[in-house]
Amino acid sequence: MMNYEFNNYYETEKIKQEKLNPEYSRKDIMNIVKSKWYKKINLS
Repeated sequence: MMNYEFNNYYETEKIKQEKLNPEYSRKDIMNIVKSKWYKKINLS
Protein backbone atom coordinates (compact mmCIF):
# COMPACT_ATOMS: atom_id res chain seq x y z
CA MET A 1 0.00 0.00 0.00
CA MET A 2 2.69 2.44 1.02
CA ASN A 3 4.72 1.85 -2.14
CA TYR A 4 1.76 2.61 -4.33
CA GLU A 5 1.11 5.85 -2.48
CA PHE A 6 4.76 6.78 -2.61
CA ASN A 7 4.97 6.10 -6.34
CA ASN A 8 2.01 8.35 -7.03
CA TYR A 9 3.41 11.04 -4.80
CA TYR A 10 6.86 10.67 -6.30
CA GLU A 11 5.64 10.99 -9.89
CA THR A 12 3.63 14.11 -9.09
CA GLU A 13 6.37 15.75 -7.05
CA LYS A 14 9.06 14.84 -9.54
CA ILE A 15 7.24 16.73 -12.29
CA LYS A 16 6.79 19.73 -9.97
CA GLN A 17 10.46 19.72 -8.98
CA GLU A 18 11.63 19.35 -12.57
CA LYS A 19 9.62 22.44 -13.50
CA LEU A 20 10.83 24.41 -10.49
CA ASN A 21 14.46 23.30 -10.71
CA PRO A 22 15.33 22.27 -14.27
CA GLU A 23 19.05 22.39 -13.45
CA TYR A 24 18.77 19.69 -10.76
CA SER A 25 19.88 16.17 -11.52
CA ARG A 26 17.54 13.22 -11.24
CA LYS A 27 19.32 12.18 -8.04
CA ASP A 28 18.84 15.62 -6.47
CA ILE A 29 15.17 15.55 -7.31
CA MET A 30 14.79 12.06 -5.90
CA ASN A 31 16.38 13.18 -2.62
CA ILE A 32 14.13 16.24 -2.38
CA VAL A 33 11.02 14.18 -3.04
CA LYS A 34 12.03 11.47 -0.56
CA SER A 35 12.68 13.95 2.21
CA LYS A 36 9.34 15.68 1.55
CA TRP A 37 7.64 12.27 1.61
CA TYR A 38 9.21 11.32 4.96
CA LYS A 39 8.20 14.64 6.49
CA LYS A 40 4.70 14.09 5.21
CA ILE A 41 4.53 10.57 6.72
CA ASN A 42 5.96 11.70 10.04
CA LEU A 43 3.43 14.49 10.31
CA SER A 44 0.45 12.27 9.62
